[in-house]
Amino acid sequence: MSEETAHTFRRALRGSGRLVRMGALAAATLVRTSRPRSEEGGIELLAEASRRALSIHGLDIRVTGRPPQGPALLVSNHLSYLDPIVLVTQSNCVPISKSDLASWPVFGAVARRTGVLFVERSSPDSRLAVMHAAEDVLRRGGVVLNFPEGTTTDGSTVLPFRKGLFGAAQTLNVPVVPVALRYRPRELAWIGDDAFVPHYLFFLGLPESAVEVVFGEPIPARAFGDAQALAEAARDRIVGLLEDRTEWLRKAR
Repeated sequence: MSEETAHTFRRALRGSGRLVRMGALAAATLVRTSRPRSEEGGIELLAEASRRALSIHGLDIRVTGRPPQGPALLVSNHLSYLDPIVLVTQSNCVPISKSDLASWPVFGAVARRTGVLFVERSSPDSRLAVMHAAEDVLRRGGVVLNFPEGTTTDGSTVLPFRKGLFGAAQTLNVPVVPVALRYRPRELAWIGDDAFVPHYLFFLGLPESAVEVVFGEPIPARAFGDAQALAEAARDRIVGLLEDRTEWLRKAR
């Protein structure tokens, strides 16, 4: 057997083992989510299942900074379908996700039953409904997770932020907490037009992978004149966190 063939065999064996374990986790989580529970209980269950899922996949989470614990709008750069799964393990936040993910097998059902907010970005009615739902979470002292770029990127840039929920943060006077994400290997970034199954099979077969999660200092929402200015400040802060981390890694070599 050639080294290349052996490598391919090991990847396939590793991936199939993880897939079996994920199937068992998914089945158990679906059963648990079928029982009535509070919104807080649903997010706690989602966080627990996410931690177990990332452990099964061998994804190492390396955290710098302090996750928000009280009412806050958590905003992040957006690289992958893994982003909300990673961040909910750190803050028990309520993620906002695009609506087509609600129809994904298993994941969609679990997400719907555990309090994830799904938005159809092309629908004003959907955006308004999610805005009101997110405001309710913030009023009750929860953390809402939003990806203001509105789509995923390969990590080479951070797209302009949509003002969206930044206005709600100002109205309710809750802090905005920026968080920067970076994956190793970089190929874990998943662009929206990419096919999901080949990318997920690649992830399943990786011998090791990691994500850096860098939480920045809270930004006082009312320190800015309007939602657009606050959105731009949050984006600048995330760009700074990514640049600072890059410089740190360069010096550490």
